[in-house]
Amino acid sequence: MNVFLQENGYKIRLTQPRLRKLVNYIRTNGLIPLIATSHGYFTSDCKQTILEQITSLQERANSIENAVQGLKKFL
Repeated sequence: MNVFLQENGYKIRLTQPRLRKLVNYIRTNGLIPLIATSHGYFTSDCKQTILEQITSLQERANSIENAVQGLKKFL
């Protein structure tokens, strides 16, 4: 992304946390169907790809919630 910005005359540089915030904003507001992979992000209008991303996000959310519950047992 920073290479794209630089090549197109933008004088800003995105840090990883800032990029994650932008990605989160795009996804939570449904601006574009942004799909995450271990190799980066891409957009897709393929219903199956979007459904797979939803499933992946739900599984991650469930895993995080389970970790929260496990930690609460110590309190």
